Amino acid sequence: MSKIRQQAVSLSALCLISAVGVPNAPLNGIARAVAQEASTLPSVEPASTSATPGGFWYGFALGWGWSRVGCDVCRGDLVGGATGMLKGGITQSRALDLGLEINGWRQNDEGVERWHGTFSLMAYFYPGPLRQLSFSGGFGMTLFRASDAEDAFTSTSFGPQFGVGYQFSVGSGLTLTPQLDLVAAPLGDLQFNGEGLGSGNLQLIKLGIGLTWH
Repeated sequence: MSKIRQQAVSLSALCLISAVGVPNAPLNGIARAVAQEASTLPSVEPASTSATPGGFWYGFALGWGWSRVGCDVCRGDLVGGATGMLKGGITQSRALDLGLEINGWRQNDEGVERWHGTFSLMAYFYPGPLRQLSFSGGFGMTLFRASDAEDAFTSTSFGPQFGVGYQFSVGSGLTLTPQLDLVAAPLGDLQFNGEGLGSGNLQLIKLGIGLTWH
């Protein structure tokens, strides 16, 4: 029973006692017993995710994402594929986690295998006291490769990563987290079979769900 409900029950019991007006009437005793019982009931608070400053945390996620490669005079299409993520770090405070996040994306179509990987230093900010809604941001390196039996197209780029997620507590120190992330890496180059093609940029949008241990 919540604290507000406890107070309401106690107040109702006191009003009932006053209305009867008989100091030792059985009804007064019943009302007092109800009020006393209400005061001893435990209150129910919203579940929060646990986090100890200085504690280590780690997690993983699986999902789906869309990758795109562009250059100064071209813009590729978004291509869908499966994604996976690993992350780990240190809890700095109730509102802040710092860590390293590794993302992978893969797609195979008609003999052409594509993969997209990111390695980013990240900060995770929790604006609420229960550490449920989170906003993340960081910076890192992004790699891309598309190859078949004869040729390979590669790119290495650098840029920011942003995300938003929501944590659901499912156990002691364990949370289930759906997450949406965007990696935009405009500072890079393109190569075809090892020969430079000029500057390029990489983008990765991914939606996944994972588990995190604190």
